[in-house]
Amino acid sequence: MSPPSCRTGWRSATGRWCPAARVRGSIDGSAHRGALAADGQTVAVLACGVDVPYPPGHAGLFDQIAHSGLLVSEWPPGTTPRRPRFLVRNRVIAALTAGTVVVEAGARSGARATARRATELGRVVMAVPGPVNSGTSVGCHQLLRSGLAILVTRAEEVLEEVGRIGADLADLPRAPDGWRDRLDEVSAAVVEAMPAMDWVSASTLCEAISFPADQVTTALAGLVEAARLHRDADRYRLAAGARTTPTSLLALRSGDPRELDVFARDTPAETTKTSSSRRALGWGSEVRMVVRIGVEQRRARLASRHRLAASARVDSTLEAASSVVCLHASDPASVYLAAIARLRQPDPAEIERTLYEERTVVRMLGMRRTLFVVPLDLMPAVQEAAASAVGAQQRKLLVKMLETAGHEGDVKSWLAELEEAAFEALRTRGPSTAAEISAEVPLLRTPIVMAAGKPYESTQNITGRVLIVLAAHGRIVRGRPRGSWMSRLYQWSVAQDWLPAEPAQSSAEEGAAELARRWLSAFGPAPLSDLKWWTGWSLGQTKKALSQLNVSEVDLDGTPGIALADDLKPAPAVRPWAALLPGLDPTPMGWQDRGWFLGEHAAALFDRNGNIGPTVWLDGRIVGGWAQRASGEIVYRLLEDVDADATTRVQVEVERLTTVLGDRRVTPSFRTPLEKELSA
Repeated sequence: MSPPSCRTGWRSATGRWCPAARVRGSIDGSAHRGALAADGQTVAVLACGVDVPYPPGHAGLFDQIAHSGLLVSEWPPGTTPRRPRFLVRNRVIAALTAGTVVVEAGARSGARATARRATELGRVVMAVPGPVNSGTSVGCHQLLRSGLAILVTRAEEVLEEVGRIGADLADLPRAPDGWRDRLDEVSAAVVEAMPAMDWVSASTLCEAISFPADQVTTALAGLVEAARLHRDADRYRLAAGARTTPTSLLALRSGDPRELDVFARDTPAETTKTSSSRRALGWGSEVRMVVRIGVEQRRARLASRHRLAASARVDSTLEAASSVVCLHASDPASVYLAAIARLRQPDPAEIERTLYEERTVVRMLGMRRTLFVVPLDLMPAVQEAAASAVGAQQRKLLVKMLETAGHEGDVKSWLAELEEAAFEALRTRGPSTAAEISAEVPLLRTPIVMAAGKPYESTQNITGRVLIVLAAHGRIVRGRPRGSWMSRLYQWSVAQDWLPAEPAQSSAEEGAAELARRWLSAFGPAPLSDLKWWTGWSLGQTKKALSQLNVSEVDLDGTPGIALADDLKPAPAVRPWAALLPGLDPTPMGWQDRGWFLGEHAAALFDRNGNIGPTVWLDGRIVGGWAQRASGEIVYRLLEDVDADATTRVQVEVERLTTVLGDRRVTPSFRTPLEKELSA
């Protein structure tokens, strides 16, 4: 989310104004969410029918806006988004509003087109400046430089431009008084003279500031008592929370280079003992230097860490899975295709051995109630940090379904007994399908009605749901399926019997910290919201997990991000590369904010539920999609103009995948617009 747009949306809603915006990107979504969070109204102007959530990831936001605001479209229901419709839609936004705020805009962007329309209509145009080297702020800076836009940095400044003359004036920003402002003259001089890191004697300070020794001694005593200085015999040093000045008199006199490379800010005394991870999350801070990591660096990390560049590929499926924390397994074929994309010498037989003979990776339900193939050593962390909560939620849901179906008596106790019966049947039988287990325990065939009264109403037995509860609690696992790659007819096994070794135990706190660390190692740096989304945690859970790690705040081209503190060095450059990734590949599904590698291609590559289809990658960004036809031919379409060398690299990957697949046919479980069109 974009903090400026979120704050503007919230402040507008609390100040009698109703924001209107697109619902296309994270900034637009932030403006709407800010208004909704203030119990205000908001207007979403669409380039498609009002019944077509776009992008798919904002489907929940659509429902909220429809309930508390207004969805506006010139297009009839059922109309899908197309590029020309976005430009047409921009004029409606400009006409509906009293003013237009451009928060981010590239050299060529729809936001600039909206600003141009607003200018033509005589509306106020405002722009938020960004880092001078940020590509996403070029358009804002051009609008400001040309005089077409008014510079705004706060919601109050926006309301001043569109509000009532003389009544909605923004207060001038003023920094609050810090503890230094309350010091007497001698104490202030002592603090100003102190080096940021080194110890210094009282006599040296007296010489530096030219105050009498008794006054300096009194000032030093007061500063020590106030926890602004530390004392060791006759030596003094600034306390951590007092290090707020980039340079000091002594540093300038001695030429100490350490004092000339620090970016600092005033910090309350109560935050002086906070850890570096809490400082990075804005929970108190000391002296800190924010590292900028741009899009090209993030793409370079992706290429090597996700094993997508040819030079970074690995020799085993276990290494491939570990490189991206774990592999998505909702679509069985995606596990194989994701591994193939990352293996130096891909061999489906090696993938199968890893899954079902060596068993060093295991299918388990985890983050966001999603099925993953997880490295064995990470199982305890996923279990404690995600799966157990999923199991509890699924058991609670099943109890409610049974009660709704009219099941009498103590449903919770009955279900607990049924779970034990199913577990014992599986222990006795050995690897078994759901049908075989339910034949042993007939009560598993107890029916429940799904979606009662809906056109798609159906009746199911509870076998699968009971097994999911047992699996989510780590008691049973999915083993080898019967059939091909595409089969979901898994044979279940008792976990203790299936796993080659008993995983190490982990507490919930340890598991969450380890899962966050692994994700940051593979997907960092990234916004905090990406980690929260990927894990399915609440914001409080996410912050709690990160508080156990040593993390640093970074600047992602103007967006706050986090990274492991020991992972800030630039990634080495990699040779140009291409890759064909399957639907639900862990790389594109690892972030919620995908703009830096996805571009404008979401409509073609995602289904309506937010699942990505097969994609073509070049040098860290998505440039197209691919599919396999019934004949076995792999076809692709590039959605961007690329040079001949890039096209050749893509074709090499097509031939590589064709050879590996041989006579196998793979159809994604989640069909996307471009994949369906290409495979026809």
